[in-house]
Amino acid sequence: MQLILLSAPGGDAEWHARLVDSTGWPLESDSGEADAAGTAAGDAPPVNQIRLINEQIFSALQSTWYHVENLPLGGEPSTLPHDLDRQLKSCGDTLNHLERWTCNDPAMCVLVPYWRQYIPGPVYVICVEHPCDVASRLQQTWRFPIAYGLALWEYYLRAALANTRDTRRLLISKESSATNLEASLSRLCKLLGLDFKVALQVETALKRVISCAPDISPRHDPDQLAFMNNSQTDLYRALCEDTVDTSGGALSHTARDMLQHYGRLRAGFDEARQERDALRRRALTEARPAEPVEHHHCADSPATTDAEIVDVTVYLHGMDPLELSCPCDNPILDQLLLALTRAGNANTADNELFYLELGDKTLYFPLSQLAAVETDHKQPEPVDQEESTRISIADSRPLALVPDSGVRGKSVAVLVLGCLLPQYVTCLDVIERTWASRRFTGIDIFYAIGSHFDPSVVSTNAVEKYIGRDAPSLSAFQTRQSGNVIACGCADAIHLQNDSLLRKRLIAFNHLASTNKYDFVYTVCASSYVDQSRLRDYVESVEDDMLFHGPVAICEFTGRPYVSGASMLFSIDMIKRIIADTYRIIGDNEGRFADDVAISSWIARHFSDTPEEQIVENILADRRPTEDNTFVRPPSVWMIDYVDKDPAVQVPVENAYHYHFKTDMIGQMAEFHQRFFG
Repeated sequence: MQLILLSAPGGDAEWHARLVDSTGWPLESDSGEADAAGTAAGDAPPVNQIRLINEQIFSALQSTWYHVENLPLGGEPSTLPHDLDRQLKSCGDTLNHLERWTCNDPAMCVLVPYWRQYIPGPVYVICVEHPCDVASRLQQTWRFPIAYGLALWEYYLRAALANTRDTRRLLISKESSATNLEASLSRLCKLLGLDFKVALQVETALKRVISCAPDISPRHDPDQLAFMNNSQTDLYRALCEDTVDTSGGALSHTARDMLQHYGRLRAGFDEARQERDALRRRALTEARPAEPVEHHHCADSPATTDAEIVDVTVYLHGMDPLELSCPCDNPILDQLLLALTRAGNANTADNELFYLELGDKTLYFPLSQLAAVETDHKQPEPVDQEESTRISIADSRPLALVPDSGVRGKSVAVLVLGCLLPQYVTCLDVIERTWASRRFTGIDIFYAIGSHFDPSVVSTNAVEKYIGRDAPSLSAFQTRQSGNVIACGCADAIHLQNDSLLRKRLIAFNHLASTNKYDFVYTVCASSYVDQSRLRDYVESVEDDMLFHGPVAICEFTGRPYVSGASMLFSIDMIKRIIADTYRIIGDNEGRFADDVAISSWIARHFSDTPEEQIVENILADRRPTEDNTFVRPPSVWMIDYVDKDPAVQVPVENAYHYHFKTDMIGQMAEFHQRFFG
């Protein structure tokens, strides 16, 4: 028997747990043997596998749990890659052998159709909480605007209803717990084949669940309640009264538009913040006569002059204000003032959007979120270039995207060590959607992939995406670049060639060096998050003479010093010395040790001024390993290890440019990006 709890992201996990526990039903599963067997095989326990597979399904659908605009409500599921579908079947087979288990993953609201054929006949409990409570938690945890949290609540609850019609399901409202919980729990026990009065004393059960439920008439922030549209209010009331449309109904216009355009809205804000300083500098330096332009200024606005500059601030509820500076004859000003007029029109449809053209970019503003536009007319004051640059940097948010001045001279090739095995393809997809989606002057991002792979474990979709429909047949040490992917003439995984990782790095090093474009090569593993802005700051501060920097350690198998392959920074002259010895490095290693140990050991024995034995001694004594530029730990905090760390402590750290996550929990890296850099 299976129990699946369905709730919106940001739901009260403690209430869910007490709800289940009060019936005597297990919170995870009854079978310790099955869970232990999964763990012994190096996998997550079966119930936890559902969460990991759901992350992969979202990735295959080019979505995440918070970007669901590509996922329609209800309907037939899309076709998944064969290897992912095989994982679903395997997990379902394992779970079907368990006597009793519980799944509490909000993603199941959306992804039930993908599991239905492999997990037949579960009991679904739709846990209903006030949408403002959910939106408030999402704002606190993920910094989502309240309106976006409400849109997610509506989408997930309607999806849960649409995907569980004609099934054994039960709706339980948190806010009505104080009045009808006994009846709800009794119905749940009946669905699960339990005798509620036998499973647990009714009075005890009620006290345990009601203790984390609110009063009968909870009070919510009026400002938050104002964001709820009529459709969301009606849905919540119907859910509490169990009179809701069994099919879920259609998504409200406001929620639909928020889900569709929020990502572009946030991206537009990031672009606008970078553009604003360029607009200010251009306006102050261009002394050109203005053409007569008909303005739509407010009646009480002061008259303007040809040289006048206008500061414009756009306020959106739940988001940082957007500040722009532009000449008064810039069409942006007129569009903003026109938008303000339209936003104040009570007849404006709640799904209407305001489009703001900024150069060749378009910013999307839902009118329901446009709170105010303020303008402040002023005469320009002379500002030199140094002061203007200082202002732009000071205005930037801490740990956020640094405006690109375009004046930095050093260039970096970031090389991600990729692989086409399913778990690593998921990692590469997350990288593409997060930190690699941003472009910085002087930084290019590449992926090294082996051209020889096992088609029985590598999906056709992965091959076509990262190598191309016609996968190249490369001889040893050859390369072929397609976009930012470097296909290397070697095996893609160590089960085909035990030193494939070493070969991939060396072959890709040679390819990048041959371009003569880069001063540094920074190579990372596929579960790395790179803050490119901080990385660029760091390389600007170091000497690029035979440089080899990163996390220094002693290999427990060889006793030799090495820099972890998760984060290795080389100057290009060091790269050229290494690739000149490619065949000797491979032959010396003979496939015995990891790639980072092999490369580091070669550098220690052949390129460092400090003997290898002394390097080891210095590392063990926590001294500077060498007197030269090799085996250098970057100063201060620069690399953060978030493997096996609770997501609550996964936060940006000042000056850090590398964050290391766990491969089979790569969704945490996507969430980290969304919370702090998205």
